[in-house]
Amino acid sequence: MLLQTTEAQKVYERYINRLKRSVSSLPDEMQQDIRNEISNHIFDSMESSKKDTELDRLLDAIDRLGDPEVFLKPMIADYQVEYATATFKPLDVFRAIIENLGAGFARSLKFSVFGILYLTLFTFAILFVCKIFLPHNTGLFYSENGFQAFGIIAGTKGANEVLGYWLMPIAMAGCVLDYLLITLIMKITAKRRR
Repeated sequence: MLLQTTEAQKVYERYINRLKRSVSSLPDEMQQDIRNEISNHIFDSMESSKKDTELDRLLDAIDRLGDPEVFLKPMIADYQVEYATATFKPLDVFRAIIENLGAGFARSLKFSVFGILYLTLFTFAILFVCKIFLPHNTGLFYSENGFQAFGIIAGTKGANEVLGYWLMPIAMAGCVLDYLLITLIMKITAKRRR
């Protein structure tokens, strides 16, 4: 968008650069769509403004839109959830969780639960790997006094590991079920928002 005054053009470019930084985590095509939509909104708002100078009309339009870091955050968070549930990629799901933390109490609580589920998923994965490399120190341990530990322990004296290598398929099943639960909940959540 070309403006007639240099000062107005600089203000516009600074605002668009802030907008670009705000949407940088989105795919290029979506970034361009958002930039075009916001530019059109600014231009339309300037045309209908009653302010005298071009700079005042631009500042009024920008003021009505607000900070791009604020008004775009929910849209970016929603996109991250939709993209994560479509791809089933752990990194995308993790990004969606991070993007949605701090977006209101209910949303933060919900995505904190997702974070906890992801933590348990990684715990199962670590148990699986550790059972391969530390088979005598990884598992479900009982001593003559009862339950002693579940996980990875340094000293196994007086304790018996009761699962043996059955821990590996149990941990793998835990990973798969946990991941499916996370993505299912995200899909249900995404459908409710539409």
